[in-house]
Amino acid sequence: MGRRADIVVSGLVQGVGFRYMVRSVARQCLLKGEVENLEDETVRIACEGEEEGISKLVEAVRNARKPIEVDDVQVEYSEPTGRFKNFRIIIGDQLTEMSEGFGTGSAYLRMMLDKQDLMLDKQDVVISEIRSLSSNMHDMMDARFQRLEDEIAKIKTRLS
Repeated sequence: MGRRADIVVSGLVQGVGFRYMVRSVARQCLLKGEVENLEDETVRIACEGEEEGISKLVEAVRNARKPIEVDDVQVEYSEPTGRFKNFRIIIGDQLTEMSEGFGTGSAYLRMMLDKQDLMLDKQDVVISEIRSLSSNMHDMMDARFQRLEDEIAKIKTRLS
């Protein structure tokens, strides 16, 4: 059955949806095991499966996206025990889990609002550029139309 990895991850990894990301990746990699928050604010991952799947999980953990911020990943390999049936999250008490869920939602909402602000700033720049281009285009067209009118007037004078 491959290998076992015991992984401890430190950084901003609690209250940001990290365990759910780990479970999703672990399942995609066909790993069995568990993930849990520890009291020292780290997260422990125990997983068993093919070495390639474990490597993909470790890589995903190292490169987790915001609001997750991974500072350090410690990995110890050993022989698999075969005790895991699937990959699960070890849940803490209900109040803690609810608080973490609200914290996770808040973190993602903050990120979305920050991105929205950036998008609105970019939108303002784009609108300004479009207005400038539009003004330049009008000026250019006015100059061309004036030249055409002048040339038509010269032709009419010659024909008369």
